[in-house]
Amino acid sequence: MKTKKIGKHTVTIHNYSTVIVGAGAAGMNCAVHLYEFMREKNVADPANKIAVLTGGIGLGASRMSGSDKQTYYKMGTSPDVADSAADFAKTLQAGGCCHGDLSLIEGIGSLREFYHLVQVGVPFPHDKNGTYIGYKTDHDPYERATSAGPRPANL
Repeated sequence: MKTKKIGKHTVTIHNYSTVIVGAGAAGMNCAVHLYEFMREKNVADPANKIAVLTGGIGLGASRMSGSDKQTYYKMGTSPDVADSAADFAKTLQAGGCCHGDLSLIEGIGSLREFYHLVQVGVPFPHDKNGTYIGYKTDHDPYERATSAGPRPANL
């Protein structure tokens, strides 16, 4: 490991091909997908080529700590509440702040990335059948939101 003397301080030099800022859902999904991509392309030692910067371990923005304010959109996964990516997109557009194509892409990608977070170990609450528990947010007519961490709002 290289170091460099700067004034009175010795600084460790780190070398990464990619630095992801933020350890929230998007940052962690980005890191895992990039790692998988590098591995598929036979990049040597991909885990040591990616750095994820966060304000600190165990803070609310960290993917494993959560709080009652950390909300993830999973679309409706309950067998009792019908939902689709198109319905999700309509809800996003209803407020007038999201374009139709972008909202559909977000709707399609949200469920895949939610399950990706489940796969990497984010402890989302679920019932005995495996349905991920959700709650309504803002003007959302479905229970598309869920929280992770020690104080989920939906438990």
